[in-house]
Amino acid sequence: MSKSDMSSSAGARHRKNRGGPVLLALLAVALLAGAVFAANAYYANVREQARVAAEEEARRQLIWNAVHREVIYEGVVVDGVPLGGLTLDQARAKLQSREQAVLARVALSAAYQSQTFPITAEDIGYRFDTDDVLKQAWNVARTGSDESRYEEIQRVAREGYQISVTRTFSRNLLRAAADRIADQLDQDAVNATCDGFDEKALTFHFTEGEPGLAVNRDKLYDDLVAAVDADNVTARLSVTADVVPPAVSVADLDGKFGMMATFTTTTTNVAARNSNINIATQAINLKMVLPGEVFSVNAATGARTADKGYQEAGAYRNGKLVPEFGGGVCQVSSTFFNALIRSGLQVTERNNHSLTVSYVPLGHDAAIDGLTKKDLKFLNTTDYPVWIVAHFENRKLSFALYGCKILEPGVELDMRTEILLEIPPGPPATIVDLALKPGEKVVDTAAHTGYKTVTYLVTKKDGKVVSEVQLHKSDYAMATQVTHVGPASSTDSSIGRR
Repeated sequence: MSKSDMSSSAGARHRKNRGGPVLLALLAVALLAGAVFAANAYYANVREQARVAAEEEARRQLIWNAVHREVIYEGVVVDGVPLGGLTLDQARAKLQSREQAVLARVALSAAYQSQTFPITAEDIGYRFDTDDVLKQAWNVARTGSDESRYEEIQRVAREGYQISVTRTFSRNLLRAAADRIADQLDQDAVNATCDGFDEKALTFHFTEGEPGLAVNRDKLYDDLVAAVDADNVTARLSVTADVVPPAVSVADLDGKFGMMATFTTTTTNVAARNSNINIATQAINLKMVLPGEVFSVNAATGARTADKGYQEAGAYRNGKLVPEFGGGVCQVSSTFFNALIRSGLQVTERNNHSLTVSYVPLGHDAAIDGLTKKDLKFLNTTDYPVWIVAHFENRKLSFALYGCKILEPGVELDMRTEILLEIPPGPPATIVDLALKPGEKVVDTAAHTGYKTVTYLVTKKDGKVVSEVQLHKSDYAMATQVTHVGPASSTDSSIGRR
């Protein structure tokens, strides 16, 4: 190898040895730069992650704070009233204050002529569904995740959430209000009535009736419902009512009133008995018996005593005829009874005599007795007063009843009696009585045939019998004639011997 070659080779090796450290330095610099860059990138990433995490935490906190509030969210509006940011109690107070102002405006009324009837909110149960509305307002954006709720809160805040309060009322209370007004206005028609009787002319005095008023309740109710439904809570409604004419006019009564029935018997010629009959007759004459009233003969005549002018006359007592104050008045009650039966009025008490009487047929009598409380009573079953007209003159005793006739034209009532059993009197008895003169005779007890009878109420139409209904039964005792006679001579001492 030449020197020049060796020199070139050595130079080459020398240059080669000089380039190694540079490369190493450059490599080190590169590695250091890479490490610095990596470190910067790492820390930049850490910082970014921290920033993102902080932002996410801030957002979560923001969402949580926005979602978990014990208030109604912003944007919720009820009938123009914003409730956002209010608690339930605050929102309720705000709505109720507004509702009170609305309720105060409710001033319905119904008018008829000069009368006005106010109707308040309370009268018709006027109210608001406030509790339901508040529940709906509170529940806005309260379902789902916090994120979805937050988005809904934001949307409601931007766009708003409108809720309307519903106003309600009670139709039952509204009907009751209509009926209450109608009750105050309704008036029953007053029928014509008979309020007097002229005993001399035997005519009646009538008073004309008065029309009534009937409110159209259904129309009033419908008008009220329509007004409240239309929120016309200050409406003044007109009440419609019909005039109701009386069902009975004076013209109607005039043809119905008159003598209902009459009956006459003939008395004996015993002066004391006839005087008693006259006194009892006058005690009953012209008595007025009101509708639904029970009339009592005993109550009308009172006790038959001497201070009233009654005299002793024959009356049945213990199975025989004895003198008694007021004797004979049973003919008054019996005559009256027959008139009552023929009038159609309801006899509520009647008693037969203990023995038969001659002035009326069997079963047609009516005994009265202050001691045994036997009475004759009747009930005025008509709608008008009944007047009793009694007259006694020349042994003719008459009773008539005047009022609204019960029987239809052509209808008559009568009585018919059947004898179920006849009991003849026993053989006459004679008693010697030393208190009598020789040959003198006194009948102590008259002979009477006994009977068991049944009496029927007979209805006739145009003279023909159309029905017979059992009215009552009567039992009349048998009585044997008992005669007291004086002794045959002054030495006859057989008192009580037959």
